[in-house]
Amino acid sequence: MAARLNNRTAQQSRDHIKTSLLIKKVQNHVLDGEEMTPTQIRAAEILLNKTLPNLKQSDDSLLVEGELGIEHFVVNFADGSEPAE
Repeated sequence: MAARLNNRTAQQSRDHIKTSLLIKKVQNHVLDGEEMTPTQIRAAEILLNKTLPNLKQSDDSLLVEGELGIEHFVVNFADGSEPAE
């Protein structure tokens, strides 16, 4: 068998598989009542925080320099609220 040219890709694939298994385990716990100890839940939380982006509120500011050539754009908020004037 030929040697892998990119071991990093293989490691990334393994990491994604482990992440998806953790997500499934936590989903089964929450949705289907599968038993997990508090230690298992905390361990899953720690590992998921290392592999998934945190969805806490972030600074959504944007600095645009130069001319974009855009005269009109629409902003839609996920919660359905209207932008402040």
